[in-house]
Amino acid sequence: MKSRCQLGGGGIGRPLKLINEPLRADIPIHLAAIGPRNVELAAELFDGWQPLLFDPDGAHAAFGRALTTGLAKRDPSLAPLQIVVDTHLLITQDPDELEKARRSVRSYLALYIGGMGPRDGNYYTRLVSQFGYPDEADRVQELYLSGQRQLAADTVSNRLVNGLSLIGDPEQIGSRLEALRGAGVTGLALRPLAPTPQRRIADIAALRGMRG
Repeated sequence: MKSRCQLGGGGIGRPLKLINEPLRADIPIHLAAIGPRNVELAAELFDGWQPLLFDPDGAHAAFGRALTTGLAKRDPSLAPLQIVVDTHLLITQDPDELEKARRSVRSYLALYIGGMGPRDGNYYTRLVSQFGYPDEADRVQELYLSGQRQLAADTVSNRLVNGLSLIGDPEQIGSRLEALRGAGVTGLALRPLAPTPQRRIADIAALRGMRG
């Protein structure tokens, strides 16, 4: 399999080759993107789209126009677009485990909302605003860029953490899965947060059971 890429600004296109022998000939190609033009491109041409941050409750406001525009241009011979969401996972009712997991996600989100780009050019800040958290996104960015990274993380609300992750008891996780299905999500790229490998495997197995 070969694909083309452009190296640098106006560089020479060079073919990319897989290092390992693939187990299948038709390797799905997914595009990880959140900017509108690249989301549209994913919907038009790629097998799948993989957003890094995805809130099913705010997804239509953030991505709806780009997805609709891209899908309108999609070749009918292509299979339906797969949407694979990157998300953290912890299934538990233990309050200490829940809080530890939420702290981890808060720090992760603060890094992206606050530190992944300049003040006027951070796509993640803009995206979280489009999800319905404009004041929170601006405040997290302001604190992070001023060097107050822990305070920026502490500013991330539980509501935002819950919107962008799968953390909670089985009933809560099941409800969030339904919301993801309703937003068109077809798969998950999981970041398990359980304290042991055995628990992480168990959480993934439990999640698969919930998904039927």
